[in-house]
Amino acid sequence: MDTLERARVSLDAYDEQPRQEFVKCVIVGDTSVGKTRLICSYVYDQPGISLETLKQRPHVPTVFAIDQYVADRDVRKRAKIFIQGVQAQLRIWDTFGDHEKNRRFAYQNAHVVILCFSIGMPSSLRNVNAKWYPEIKKYAPRASIILVGTQLDRRHTDPCVFKCLTNFTTLTDILKNDLHDLKGKSKRQTVQQCIQPEFGRQTAREIGAANYMETSVVTKHGVNDVFENAIRVALIARRHAKPSVFTSNLKRIKEPVPQKPYLPPLPDAPSIKVPPTCFNTEFSIGDSLSDITFLVDHELISAHCVILISGSYVFSRLLTHPSVFKILGYQKFIPEVEEKNIKTKSGYINGVLQDGIPIGFETIDVLSDPTENSKVFIKLKDISATDFRSALEFIYTGKIKQIQDPLRLLSVANYLSLPLLAEYVKNILNGENFMNFEVQKQLKQRKVRRYVNYFFKKEYFADICFLVEDSVIPSHKCLLISQCSMMKGMFRKGTFKESITQNVDFQDTTLESFLALLEYLYTGSCKYYGDLHGTLQLANFLCLPRLIALCEEEIVKYIKDMYDNGNNQVYSAALASYHLAQFHNAPQLSAWCIHFMAINYNALCREQGKEMKVLEDSTLKYLEDNRWPPVWYLKEQDHYERAMQQLEKERNLKKKKKRRRKIKASCFH
Repeated sequence: MDTLERARVSLDAYDEQPRQEFVKCVIVGDTSVGKTRLICSYVYDQPGISLETLKQRPHVPTVFAIDQYVADRDVRKRAKIFIQGVQAQLRIWDTFGDHEKNRRFAYQNAHVVILCFSIGMPSSLRNVNAKWYPEIKKYAPRASIILVGTQLDRRHTDPCVFKCLTNFTTLTDILKNDLHDLKGKSKRQTVQQCIQPEFGRQTAREIGAANYMETSVVTKHGVNDVFENAIRVALIARRHAKPSVFTSNLKRIKEPVPQKPYLPPLPDAPSIKVPPTCFNTEFSIGDSLSDITFLVDHELISAHCVILISGSYVFSRLLTHPSVFKILGYQKFIPEVEEKNIKTKSGYINGVLQDGIPIGFETIDVLSDPTENSKVFIKLKDISATDFRSALEFIYTGKIKQIQDPLRLLSVANYLSLPLLAEYVKNILNGENFMNFEVQKQLKQRKVRRYVNYFFKKEYFADICFLVEDSVIPSHKCLLISQCSMMKGMFRKGTFKESITQNVDFQDTTLESFLALLEYLYTGSCKYYGDLHGTLQLANFLCLPRLIALCEEEIVKYIKDMYDNGNNQVYSAALASYHLAQFHNAPQLSAWCIHFMAINYNALCREQGKEMKVLEDSTLKYLEDNRWPPVWYLKEQDHYERAMQQLEKERNLKKKKKRRRKIKASCFH
């Protein structure tokens, strides 16, 4: 192949390669406005940086230049960009905020200059006109300018530090009232204020910038768009400056479109934290509420029938004997005991010989007096008072503080048919105390199950009745006072009338709410909360913080379900729940409701306009300051939509003119 042929082949190969456009971009602006972070976020494709990370990393002045010849493969890849089919190579130059002598070399042969100012630093915007624009026109008069507001996140974060300007109406006002220059105020009173978008656009018009954009390396908003538009602006300027065959491929490059406003993320809703369960299954053995007395080794030991029946199968068999129930006047019997290995014998109940009495118990005397609580007296034999107290301590608390003779106590446990106590003592004898946690768990589960099955809303061994909505609900003081300190004060002997009366009238509540409260006191949880607002009021009245938190959690779930189902009554429910939470000490519900109202501010005003007028001024101010989307975003969204409509109108007008020219040209030919 001769020389001419080789040259022709090489030229053909060159023509087949896509033409590459070289663009030099220089970044300028005040010190610490975020120029270097903006470049690194784009060049290295860094993810968003948290505000905490930005605060931990102080600003370090740098000079940074990057282009397609850097060895890093990822950087080289990002340096080659395709804009509507045109391949461009971007070279980015970072500069110092000071040292003008060093900056003037960076301006040489620049195609586009990105002029940065910080949205949270009004002085940096003032320097755009005062310092940077004259310098750019001096060293790079032909370069296009893009005005960029950095640190956009300051407009919607740290409201105590960064506060949007609302008292200034013109750019002159904001520049004259730079709060950093105010005298007579302490540092704590100085508040750094943010620049609104219209001031940035006004400055861009004054300096003849090709575009105005806002960016944030925290949210990555606008980071890539800035450099893409910089390439567009440079290529469009090149197309207008040198219209020739070499710039024909640039005809496809379109003008930069207005930047879409940044919508702040929806703030996280306050979480409802429910305290750990505080359900108490440990009781004091003897007190004024005892309704059973044991005669053991010439000693009288008081206890509670409800706790003994719930904690032990043998006492359940003993105290639910049909003859005992008959004397007490109960019409229906408690279900039969599940334990089948209880040894029984004959014994005396009120002097009458009866079968089915557990071994170890000799006689049972039941006194039924309508004026007082029923009392049960039981005599035991062949057991010491010390061992019997240890057995009761285990049933009441699930543990024994001090065991004098473990072998003898083990014998007593087998004699009285107390398998859990026997297992507890065996673990101690074998040095396996850790296994007693499972024994205590089984005992607790048995108690809770029997509280519900045997005593909840039932008259067996009840010593108090509540009157709610013409209904009589029997209950048991020993269980109530163990879960509620308020009821402990009510029922202990003292100055409250509830301590000496058999009936307590509960007013200003509903039956379903009271039953939910009673279920919580008996089991430590609720399956059905009834009227949630009424239950919350009762929980606050009786000082039950965990039940308050449970009600708050259920109310939040209910409101969320209404919102998800598109029920318009959700705003009324949220407003009512907020008022309730304010009056009945439910701070978590109050915080969640006001958050819900803030993020649905427009719909709330539309649906509950009259009801919102009764809110406190501080609440209304909070809703207006924390509404989502914020007012500034709505204004920017409206401006963006109008700008896009105007741009579309201009494009359609250009298409019509172009079509007319083609028609005229075809007619001429």
